[in-house]
Amino acid sequence: MTAQPLFLSAPKGRALTGEDPGSGRSSMKKGDEYEARVERMDFPDRGVCTAEEREVFVKYALPGQLIRFRITKKKAGRVEGRLLEVLESSPLEEGSPVEAHDPDQTESDGSCGICPNFGSCGSCLFQTLPYEEELKIKEAQVRRLLRNANGGDLSFFEGIIPSPARYAYRNKMEYTFGDPYRDGPLVLGMHRRGSFYDIADAGCCRIADPDFGSIL
Repeated sequence: MTAQPLFLSAPKGRALTGEDPGSGRSSMKKGDEYEARVERMDFPDRGVCTAEEREVFVKYALPGQLIRFRITKKKAGRVEGRLLEVLESSPLEEGSPVEAHDPDQTESDGSCGICPNFGSCGSCLFQTLPYEEELKIKEAQVRRLLRNANGGDLSFFEGIIPSPARYAYRNKMEYTFGDPYRDGPLVLGMHRRGSFYDIADAGCCRIADPDFGSIL
């Protein structure tokens, strides 16, 4: 695909590739890249932003982030994209989430509760958010699901009950044997984000009971 000049006329998403939107028809197609601000997060982990007046669902993108993404699916009723880069952190985030989304530049000291594997491991998503903001996002997701499934009646919904423990609360984990890169050493861990084959070391997982780490 040949890259075209930047077009700034999209209302909320800036096209990095594609045909001139002034042609009067949608130029969005699979493989095109955009920059946009994430407006909300739908269940379970899809950030929702707008490009060329269409909602685009981008996995692993948090509300408020400015992201660069590539269109991977375009159908009549839904457009999906793949997260390529977090250009600006969300105002809701703590720590260094822009670096944490790069597997080669994760927080090694675990400051602000960020796991050293955050961004490369495919398990956690909300570690850069205060727990209160995470609960707000999840409550909005539940409300949206119930509203769509129940004709808008939310009179029975009593809200989200916070967990008494933010870390080390999981007593069940499912690990996979594999290598962290092609022809690399055999390790036991979690799948790397966006991969069915590569494995990320999970010996220092923040959400699992410490006994798991001592075994690994």
